[in-house]
Formats: sequence, structure tokens, C-alpha cells
Amino acid sequence: MRRDLLRNRVVAAALRRRGPQVIVTLAALAGLIVAIVAGLAGTPVGARNAGIVLVWIAWWGLLMLVAVPIAGRGWCSVCPVPAIGEWLQRGAVLGPHGPGLGANRRWPRALRNIWLQSAGFVLVSLFGVVVLFKACIMLGSALAYAAVMLGPWGGLKSAASAVGTAAWWAYAAAFVLLVLVALPGALWLATAAGGRLAASAVATRRAFPRFARALTPL
Repeated sequence: MRRDLLRNRVVAAALRRRGPQVIVTLAALAGLIVAIVAGLAGTPVGARNAGIVLVWIAWWGLLMLVAVPIAGRGWCSVCPVPAIGEWLQRGAVLGPHGPGLGANRRWPRALRNIWLQSAGFVLVSLFGVVVLFKACIMLGSALAYAAVMLGPWGGLKSAASAVGTAAWWAYAAAFVLLVLVALPGALWLATAAGGRLAASAVATRRAFPRFARALTPL
């Protein structure tokens, strides 16, 4: 069953006037500024940092539970990230158009192709590689932290705390090899061996990222 929400006078007035949209955008923009300032100058304790609470609890919860299921892409109309740039380009906040700050020039003909899209795809792919190794970095960091803080090796503790010395550089190099070579390599070999034992048709290069994300809770 479909209903026309514009038949309701209150809903129609709220959707057709720019005032409610600007109010919600300003509130979201204020929250964004608070989150940025708190992230840069606030406490590193996550439960006491307003930036972490606003982003990962308040905003993320509202976005996933309310904004996207109910409003759909309506969230884009009040998103605070591009708001200031749109107001400056449009030259107005409440009005439809004004003397904006844009150059009013057409997009260059040389860029009217798919090269920008292809470059964006490459960047996203590289970001995916970073996310893939993040699990190994987190696990390796946890192992190194446990070895330094809880282990009985005094030399390891001294090397980790003597920043800038030859021992510290050796410790740093070993840590980089652990998180970027040893752990990913071990996981790759385990994924390939598991695929062969299970006679799986999924290629190792596709199964590897899935298993890598499973390391994050560790």
C-alpha cells in the first residue's frame, strides 16, 4: 500500500520549505565540528571522547537504524560534510540561488571520460589492500605489545623503550616484518592449505581477504 505523504499539510510544509532542512543540517554540522575538535584535542579514552561517542554511537546508530531505513537517500539532503561548500557555491543558505563563489566554468573536455572513474577505482582498490592488512597489523601489534609488556625478556623491553638506538631500529624492523610479511604470509599459506584440503573452488586470492577480516576480533 502506498501513501502520498504530501497530502499531510505538516509533512508537505516541512518538505517544501528550506528552513527545516537548514536547521537539521546546522545541527549535524555542529555535531561534526564537535566531533572533529574532540578527536584532535580530546581525551584518548574512547568512552570519554565526545568525537568517538558522537560518530560511532550516536551518528552511526541513527544512520543505520533510522536515516537509511526510513529516509533512504534523504540523509544526503542534510549531510553536513558538503553543506558549507554547497552554500558558498550556491551563494545562499535559504534561497535557491545567489551570487555564488564558483567560477561558472564548464567541465574540461579532456576530463569528460572514464579516466577519473578508473583512477578512483584504483584508489579504492589500494584502500582495500590497506584494510586487508589492517587485521594482520592489529594482531601483530597485540602480539608485540603482549611480548614487551608481559613477557620475561628484559632485552626486548629495553629495545622497545630505547627509541632511536640500534636496538630499537632492530625491534622496529622485526615488528614491520611480523605484521607485513610473516603474519600475512602465514595466513596465505593456511588459506591455500585449507582450500586444498576442503577441495574448495574459491580461489585463494578471494578467500584470503575473508579470513583476514576474521582476525580482527583477536
